[in-house]
Amino acid sequence: DSGNTALNQVTPADAATFDIDLLEVRTSDPAILLDDKAIDCNSGIVPRAITHKIFTHVNYIWHREPEVTPYLGFGVAVEWACTCVCDNSAHSQWALWVKGGFSY
Repeated sequence: DSGNTALNQVTPADAATFDIDLLEVRTSDPAILLDDKAIDCNSGIVPRAITHKIFTHVNYIWHREPEVTPYLGFGVAVEWACTCVCDNSAHSQWALWVKGGFSY
């Protein structure tokens, strides 16, 4: 009878190999099955996603040693969306970053 079989998050072999606990997954009893009527095909439809973005990056390279060249940079980006939420599914956002390293 397959109705009494426990459902585990990993197989017993994987639990032994990776030394993790073999735990049962909590499921619904009886199982809840979906049919075509339970799926809303229009749920993923959005009118549009329009944004505008400005970004810049400034970088400096030191030329002191011929073998190693260090560099350091800073950047900023701003993205804004239409303020009319009913017609636009995009969101405004901003970003700051620092980039550094060396080449040889």
